[in-house]
Amino acid sequence: MTALIITGLVALGIGFVLPPRRVLWFVLGSIALFAVQFGLTAYLGFNGLPREDALLLFEGQMSIYLGFAAKTAFRTFAAPVFIFAALLIWRARP
Repeated sequence: MTALIITGLVALGIGFVLPPRRVLWFVLGSIALFAVQFGLTAYLGFNGLPREDALLLFEGQMSIYLGFAAKTAFRTFAAPVFIFAALLIWRARP
C-alpha cells in the first residue's frame, strides 16, 4: 500500500512538471518498467516461494503463473499511470 501511495505521488508530481512534448519518453519508460516488474515478479516466485514451489500452487501451469505475474505487475502500475494520464488530459484541454 505504501508503494502504491508513493508511486501515485511521484506520478502526480511528474504529471505537473513534465512538458507535454516529453510524454512519449515517459510512456516508453513506463512500458519498460512494467516489463522489468513483470520479469521480477515472475522470477522471484509467489510470496517469496521459489518458482518451482510457486508453480505447484498453479498446478504446474506456466501460463497461469505468468498471467498471475502480469496481473500483479499491472496492479502495481495501474494507479500511477491513470493519475499521470488524467493530469495530461487535464493540462491538454483548451
